[in-house]
Amino acid sequence: MGWLYDANPNEDALSSISRGDYRFVAVYGYSLVIPGVPMDCFSSFAEIEKWTKPIDGTSDAVDNYEHAKLNEIARVYAGWYNVQILIYLKDKNYFDCAIIDRQ
Repeated sequence: MGWLYDANPNEDALSSISRGDYRFVAVYGYSLVIPGVPMDCFSSFAEIEKWTKPIDGTSDAVDNYEHAKLNEIARVYAGWYNVQILIYLKDKNYFDCAIIDRQ
């Protein structure tokens, strides 16, 4: 997950959009979490899997301080990334769901 230190969620989201990849970034925890996107936007776990790409290595069972820090960075990254994707999808009427605060 060290790639997150230099990642730019806004640029990465725009790059994904240009490739036609509209999936949200998710993080693993007790369950799969999609920061910035309400879970009630999805009707089933199959739909969640279809619409997401989880960050490998995220977990609620952290190994050490570095892993805990990267988990938090992953959540912030995913929140910023997902808001960009969600705005695009809403503008194109591809996805009808409320935007929530990234904090």
